[in-house]
Amino acid sequence: MPVAVAATIEVNFRLPLDSREWRLTRMAFVTPPGASEPVLLHAQYTPPTGFSGDASVRLSFEVDAQGVPTNIQVDGSSDPRWNDEVVAMIREWRFQAALDGGTAVASRGYIDLSRGLSIDSPAGTAPPRKKQ
Repeated sequence: MPVAVAATIEVNFRLPLDSREWRLTRMAFVTPPGASEPVLLHAQYTPPTGFSGDASVRLSFEVDAQGVPTNIQVDGSSDPRWNDEVVAMIREWRFQAALDGGTAVASRGYIDLSRGLSIDSPAGTAPPRKKQ
């Protein structure tokens, strides 16, 4: 039965101050059945560099049991000149690993990053959704 409810929802967002800044536009994980998703704990972005045009990169990677991104691969990119910069940036990110019954387990992650005024995702397929 529907019930009228008032809710306060906090939404945090940040507009890029520089069109050359990278921003996370999508993050998804595939975890073992019953496991929680990893949680992003630390994400240091590289300072803005280069041209101010639009760019996007899609990455896939593993988050190991220690929360470290490994096996980082570029799955799609609007311009290959940004691939090394983005891979190096993600290599420094840290996660709380996925948990399965309280035990840290590895999982597969997918990230889209963009810079510029456009928020389009990189070419390629969308990251998979977590299977229930």
